[in-house]
Amino acid sequence: MEENKDLRQDETTVEEGVKEENSQTEETKAVDEAKASIETDAHPEEKAAEGSVHDLSDVKPAEEVPDQIDGEYHPVVNPGITPSVFNPIQYHNDMTHTIDEDLESIRKGYAQKIGKSSIFNIVSMAVMLVSFVAVLVVSLVNNDENLAWVTWVVFAIAIVLIVASFVTSHFVYKKASKVNIEYLTVYQDALSGYLADQLDIKNPVFSAEAKLDDQDAIQTHYFKTITAISSRCVLRGERRERPVETGECLIIMPDRTFEDCNKRPESLTCLDGTKYVPEAGEQTTSTQELPATDMTMIDLDLSDELSSSDKEKNKRAKEQSRAKRAGREPTATRNGLFGRLFAYRLRIDPEESFILSFMGNKENTVLPDYVDNFTPVHVDGLKKNVVVYLADVRKGGKFFDEEGVRLLNEIATDSVVQSLFLSANSYGVKVGMNLSDDIMELPMRKPVRLGCVDTFVSASRKVFDFVDYVETKATILDNEG
Repeated sequence: MEENKDLRQDETTVEEGVKEENSQTEETKAVDEAKASIETDAHPEEKAAEGSVHDLSDVKPAEEVPDQIDGEYHPVVNPGITPSVFNPIQYHNDMTHTIDEDLESIRKGYAQKIGKSSIFNIVSMAVMLVSFVAVLVVSLVNNDENLAWVTWVVFAIAIVLIVASFVTSHFVYKKASKVNIEYLTVYQDALSGYLADQLDIKNPVFSAEAKLDDQDAIQTHYFKTITAISSRCVLRGERRERPVETGECLIIMPDRTFEDCNKRPESLTCLDGTKYVPEAGEQTTSTQELPATDMTMIDLDLSDELSSSDKEKNKRAKEQSRAKRAGREPTATRNGLFGRLFAYRLRIDPEESFILSFMGNKENTVLPDYVDNFTPVHVDGLKKNVVVYLADVRKGGKFFDEEGVRLLNEIATDSVVQSLFLSANSYGVKVGMNLSDDIMELPMRKPVRLGCVDTFVSASRKVFDFVDYVETKATILDNEG
């Protein structure tokens, strides 16, 4: 069984924190709503990300700014949390091995260590079971009073073995937990080091237990309501002399149907300010899956055939078929983001703010619902699965010239990067990627799927190529505030 390192396991804890926090603030809700405040602390280690409720749409400022973020922010702060320790990245790719080979080497080494603990647990359980059965058998068979001492001896030996197994298992479990944490740290250090190298991030530091700042998720200006935020495995550094950080992130929102998540804007505006009139037969409001040519799904199918066995493919097909027959096919989601979030300190003029959504399959796509002050636009030449929102069509349109469109068309969603969004405003640039389990799982028995890390890193690099282009044309705000 795979050791799944995804963030879904935090969901129950998060929701409990939300319920507790809501009950504690019932009496002061009116005062809190009047304040409608959003804090802007610098770094996440000062507060906990989990268990927070973010209603970002109810209150409007007196003087509205296009990228203004309004509403309430109620984090559940755990006073026992200690600041995370960031250490320099240890991994260095000397180009004599691929990242897949290095990750596989790490996996094999720790799989052996963890495997020994698993074997001991099985042996320990077997000893306890045999001891119990031995006592039971002797008690039922030995009816001779003269041999009663045999029963007591067997009973005493069984008690000693059971107690010894419990005590030893306790220490083995503690050791195995440390090994698991060490494995996660070393594996993610290698992944983060490779990402930092490919994105030209200078002075990279990493912490497996650190969390992204809640504000990084809020300032995307993407989600109208955020129920909870959870993150970990944070990489920090500098890129082009600007602070950047990224980490695994789960953003929970209220339930939204797939139809709602994939509903494209009903009308579009051209970059010259005129209303866009679609050509005959062209759909601008569709919740159906996009043409394969826009997402290179044909290439993905070929890749899947090369990297997956027939047995695995048949198994997945059967599981999907059984789910559909049983009527268990999901129709809604509350995962606004399950993957990785980037926060880059490139702050642009509010009126030049924009939001881009790169749609994937309907189950993995969530279009923004916090775009009240943004205008959906049509960009000539841009791939059909990219949805563009501008705060000011005239001022923001300058990023979508021939070169900008070319760079955006290089970015593709696929079976690894299932969908993504890019948000740029006066708070900075935020990039959210919904990633497959190939990236989000900590592999144990099975090796990393070949090429998936390079696919993810390549997509990240292409996104930042466009961000760099935006920097050449944008009105940049200072780095303070």
